Amino acid sequence: MSKQRNVNDGNVKDILRRLYRLERQSMLAHSAIGREGLEVYDGGWIRILNGGLQVIGTATISGTLDVTGTTNLKGQTSVTGPMEISGTTNITGNTNIMGELNVTGPTTLDGITEIGGDTTITGLLDVTGPMSTKGTLSVEGVTTLSNDLIVDSGGKIKAGNLEIEPANGGQINFLGGGVAVSPTFGMVITHNLGVQIAGPSISIPAEIKAGVEANVYIDSAGRLWRV
Repeated sequence: MSKQRNVNDGNVKDILRRLYRLERQSMLAHSAIGREGLEVYDGGWIRILNGGLQVIGTATISGTLDVTGTTNLKGQTSVTGPMEISGTTNITGNTNIMGELNVTGPTTLDGITEIGGDTTITGLLDVTGPMSTKGTLSVEGVTTLSNDLIVDSGGKIKAGNLEIEPANGGQINFLGGGVAVSPTFGMVITHNLGVQIAGPSISIPAEIKAGVEANVYIDSAGRLWRV
């Protein structure tokens, strides 16, 4: 059975109770903003303490966005304007660059680098480590060697019809003849037309054979004959 209210009692206590609750309640707690939106103006700002900001729809920022903490981006990120990064950038995933890449500062590559397209180097190329070229190498400019050029067995140095190769102890091949190492004579110079040694003074040191007549004759054309 409900308690009957005494009509002689005043309602001041009830008014004080409701005023007390009104003074201490959070006006925006469990509140909702409809179509009109919420506007903060005249230098005002919104602070979130020990909470979070969750945006289900779209967030548009037309001014400056300063983030001093950690930023985690899990979805697709699209940047259409200029972007400047002044700190260290670490990329652990695959990176695809479809447009032009312009690097004006020093670049260090410590891993394996594969270049599938054409590469043009207009500045100085300094290689201090070993370099292996398995394809065709074409040098169209002046080439200077300040150290040895080593050609392994099976390789040749070609200059037109002239070839230098390390085969058979080393030999020089040219059109119609060559210079080669001989196990019998030491060096052999051959040509299908002849061999000419010319100079203001020619000396051929040889052992003198005693007891035999001379058997070498030089004619007026400078040719040697055995007699």
